[in-house]
Amino acid sequence: LYFADTHQNVARLFESFSAALVYKMLYGIAGNVKYERAQTLADCLSKLYKFDRKLIQECMRNAVQRINIASLDPNPAEFLEFFLSADGKHQRINACLDWFVACNRYQRSHSF
Repeated sequence: LYFADTHQNVARLFESFSAALVYKMLYGIAGNVKYERAQTLADCLSKLYKFDRKLIQECMRNAVQRINIASLDPNPAEFLEFFLSADGKHQRINACLDWFVACNRYQRSHSF
């Protein structure tokens, strides 16, 4: 009985804060943290996605639209496609890190 209550509480918290968590993770991965931190965020995002694919997919679509970055290769839509179609954890993490590199490249090319 205790486990069931705990699981329900965690599920409620997750539903309440998942959009903010995913946004913050993607914001960081979009070139706003160092590479090592981006790896950690990518791993965490992959684990959250495995926990609740439908909810995280929706949160990711919304978050990518809110993040003001125009990376080119991959662009935000391609990143989402790569991440959501990935077969496993390592492919999802690689999709995130590819987007991190693309965002960094874009930011460097558009700054003085």
